[in-house]
Amino acid sequence: MDEYTTLQTCDANIRRPQNILDKIVINSCSAICFISAVLLMVIITVAALCRYIFEVDLYGYEEWAKMLAFWLYFMGAGIGAFNASHVSADLVQVYVKPGRIKTVLTCIRSFFTMLVSILFTWYGYRLFIFGYKGPLGIGIGIPETPLWGIPFWTSYLAIFIGMVIMSWYFLLEFIHIFRKILERSS
Repeated sequence: MDEYTTLQTCDANIRRPQNILDKIVINSCSAICFISAVLLMVIITVAALCRYIFEVDLYGYEEWAKMLAFWLYFMGAGIGAFNASHVSADLVQVYVKPGRIKTVLTCIRSFFTMLVSILFTWYGYRLFIFGYKGPLGIGIGIPETPLWGIPFWTSYLAIFIGMVIMSWYFLLEFIHIFRKILERSS
């Protein structure tokens, strides 16, 4: 089995982590996604019960829901980048017949995806540092939610970590496709 072996289930290609780093990263992302999804479900269910059954407002639940949603979305995006199942509007895969041209176009698309992901990783880092150090950069005036006082950097950290994971797997995808081109040309 090579590194890009996939498991066929329900018409979906799901890559299995092969090395220890991938196993740690993907299993951690999966655990965070599962826990976030369960907690989101519980929070939203309790809020709906409070509002519509008990006719009481549950104040501040959206602060927790937003933070959990950030972790769910960005860890899920990391898993999607690993599986190469992230959302894309890739017309090359649909309209270009298999061959060298398709591989080169896929490599170009992969290169730009990697570059954009690295750019957003930088922005995610800057956003996290802003949330962690505050607007003055000295730890004073750290942005936080109004009711619970949850620091914004807890959500910004999810963006940064998710973008690092996505950038890493987009880089590996680019290298894999680029090697295919080099192997075919020699």
